[in-house]
Amino acid sequence: MLTRYRRRIGSRWRVHETRVQAVVTLAFLEGGHTYRKLAAGNGIPRSTCHNLVQEGIKVLARRALPLSEVVHLAVKAGWEYLIVDGVNIPTERIKAHYTAKQYWYSGKHKRHGAAVQTVAAPDGELLWVSGVLPGRTVDITAARRFAIAEKVVAFLGLLADLGYIGLHPQVVTGYRRKRGEKTLPAGKRPPTASTPACGAWVNAATPN
Repeated sequence: MLTRYRRRIGSRWRVHETRVQAVVTLAFLEGGHTYRKLAAGNGIPRSTCHNLVQEGIKVLARRALPLSEVVHLAVKAGWEYLIVDGVNIPTERIKAHYTAKQYWYSGKHKRHGAAVQTVAAPDGELLWVSGVLPGRTVDITAARRFAIAEKVVAFLGLLADLGYIGLHPQVVTGYRRKRGEKTLPAGKRPPTASTPACGAWVNAATPN
């Protein structure tokens, strides 16, 4: 992929081979490695390592399918619904002045991180990952930012957790207990062996 990319942009000659770029990119994505450590381990300047990694990430990102294509393939596969959920990926806080507005700090997770949205198959297999938003971004805001519900519910059902209540009328979520309630009413409890499965709930919410 890197070789094709360099050929396409007309980069005919570079000091470092694509193999080195692939190594530092994958090592960086694996986590726990700083640009300084990767540069020292591969005998390249830190600034060059940064540029190689960022270019490698861009090449990988361009191979990702758009969500509309993922939904199209899910329909062809015969699935009834997809699952949306948010993930907070921990990041390092480097050279950042402490202020009252730390957009990359998540109060829920008590750490600096990046908020991404994921869409998965009914069996939990990861199908699509959104762009990155600051760690303090809540799931429902992130989902609205990428118009996930609108792109999915037009063709399939969409399951989500309580953090997505109010996202879209056709998104299937759980119920929050009202103040003072110890348990949910029988009609709002999760399905058990004696109640309809999630597929039946999704069928009721999925447009014809």
